[in-house]
Amino acid sequence: MANGYYSAKFEQDGSATYVPSPGTEAAVAPYFGAVRYFPVQQVKPSLGPNPMERDDELRNADQALLEITDTFDPTFDYTSRAYPDIVGYHLAQVFGRDTSTNYAVAAGSAATALDGTTALASGQYSHTWTAPFGPAGSIPQTSQMIWAYKDQSTYYQMRGAATESLELSTPDAGGVQIKAQGPGLYLSSTANPSLTPSYETPSIRPFVHANLAVTYSGASAPTTAGTASGFDVSIRNPVVAVRTLGASSQYPDRMEKDEGPIMITGTIAKRNLTADDWTAMRDLNLFTITAKWESSQYMTGSSGSKYGLSMTLQAQLVGGDIDDLDNKRRHGSTFNWKAVYDGTTSSAVIKLVNKTASYAA
Repeated sequence: MANGYYSAKFEQDGSATYVPSPGTEAAVAPYFGAVRYFPVQQVKPSLGPNPMERDDELRNADQALLEITDTFDPTFDYTSRAYPDIVGYHLAQVFGRDTSTNYAVAAGSAATALDGTTALASGQYSHTWTAPFGPAGSIPQTSQMIWAYKDQSTYYQMRGAATESLELSTPDAGGVQIKAQGPGLYLSSTANPSLTPSYETPSIRPFVHANLAVTYSGASAPTTAGTASGFDVSIRNPVVAVRTLGASSQYPDRMEKDEGPIMITGTIAKRNLTADDWTAMRDLNLFTITAKWESSQYMTGSSGSKYGLSMTLQAQLVGGDIDDLDNKRRHGSTFNWKAVYDGTTSSAVIKLVNKTASYAA
């Protein structure tokens, strides 16, 4: 068995202010949240070296010149199954951590499961992120990340890492997949951090294809919609790692929100082609898409509330394609959807039900 681990912890400037404070080469973030360990399928840091090539200089040397270090643009790439606890970390990394208002996090009878009626028991929690998302200000949420290649006695630390892209896909088998990637402000090899990994118990299952149901609602929803057979979500969080003058570093030293809002888009595959789906795409009808991944596993015992994740999206079908007309019995379609704000209703409400008390730290 391979030995190693990947961990991350939120960077913030204090336990109660919830203001992101990205670490850099020159500074470790002054306060860290709780360390989380991820049962990853694959994850890696990339240094992104950009050496200075000087072959354009006139030196009367008919051969390549010595390159020198110039800049580094580190990034990370992450793939894992969607477990109820770590999904919350990734959502908080994009949309903001729980604040003093707790993003409507509650325990006990004040909160309900995805069905909206079953009260959560003690030790069970509901986390809700509603557009427009946080964190407030020009700085996105960031984390410090550690990669421990223990078998090779090699360790890497990244500071100021922001999630630029978060994707959830639901294949027929193998579990719901999470993919995340983004830039960082500093990456270096480091001494053994001597951490002891602590994972969510293996008895807790990831979300799977059988857990997912997708429904349409609203006056403009397709009256006769094709049967959904696939649903993917893509979240784009515009961020940019920048270099400021006087930083004396070959790495970027500031992580900022980039132009444009957080975008939630995706695709929905239909087993059967219907005119109503196609018309909704043509007319850019606005309606509600509700995607619910409700686990078959109860959070406690054999009754009560189950682990769950839901997305309520005010959406339009903004593109798509239909199958070729050919010699087969069934013709399907695939549509591209986008969560949008109509001036009244939030473009997206995301709710996660699990046994994690808070993502505030």
